[in-house]
Amino acid sequence: MPDQPNVPPATAGSIMNRPFQPTVEPAKFPPIYTNFVHVAGAPEEIIFDFGLQVDPTGSPASSVKLSHRLVMSYYTAKRLAIALEACLARQEATFGQVETDVARRVAAHTNK
Repeated sequence: MPDQPNVPPATAGSIMNRPFQPTVEPAKFPPIYTNFVHVAGAPEEIIFDFGLQVDPTGSPASSVKLSHRLVMSYYTAKRLAIALEACLARQEATFGQVETDVARRVAAHTNK
C-alpha cells in the first residue's frame, strides 16, 4: 500500500460547517427590470412570476405583463431570502427606510 498522507476523513459536521462559495461566471444574458412579482408555493418548490406593472398607482384593475418565471427549491429560496434581507438592511442603513407603500412614499415626497 503506497504511503498516503494522514488526512482525517471528512465528517458530516465538517462538510456542513464550510461555507459554500461557488465560482460565478460572468452573465451572458440580458438583465431584466421588474416591479411586480407573484409568488406561489408548491409542495417541493416556490414559483416566482415576474413582470412589469405599468400603472404606477398599483390599481387592482391594472394589468401586469408577466415576462419571466423562476422556480426554485425551498432551500434555495431561503438562501435568497437571507441574501435579500442582508442587501436591504445595508441599503436602509445607508439611505433610510425603503417604503413599500406607494401612498406613503408619495406623501413623504410631497411633504418635503
